[in-house]
Amino acid sequence: MISGRNKAGRRAGGFTLLEMLAVMAIMVIMLGIASFAIRQAAPEPSVRKPGDELVRLAKTAVRASAIQGRGFSVAIDKGGFTLLGAEDAQRDRISIPKGMKIHIKRWGAREWEEADGHRWWFGSQGLCEPLSVRLAAKDSALMLKFNPLTGTPSEEELEVY
Repeated sequence: MISGRNKAGRRAGGFTLLEMLAVMAIMVIMLGIASFAIRQAAPEPSVRKPGDELVRLAKTAVRASAIQGRGFSVAIDKGGFTLLGAEDAQRDRISIPKGMKIHIKRWGAREWEEADGHRWWFGSQGLCEPLSVRLAAKDSALMLKFNPLTGTPSEEELEVY
């Protein structure tokens, strides 16, 4: 006859909670490393770099206009973006790849329009005109909606084809 003490002394055939947590923690770490490696291996969309450069140009224009107390503008054409000073010939040119299209939507507009020949104004107080910019290439499209107070994107949508 088996006593009750022997039944309680036997170990059940499962895992403890601590063992399960340790395995799950290792799996989470491995998945994090794998997702980082996959993200690094994927090619970057061709619209990402010109979009980042436009954001940098807008931040530069906001800071410069607030510090210097004078207006700046970003000229947009088929070839890219150029930072123009209101009084001097200070220029910063960002070129875009051939075949990429630039469209803008000004504040209150309903439709996108081709950006060739437009200017984006930054006032002497560091405020800019509210503007949405769409960069489109064969492999991807990027839409940036800029905040008029900071000159940084308040919304960003990236489409990869």
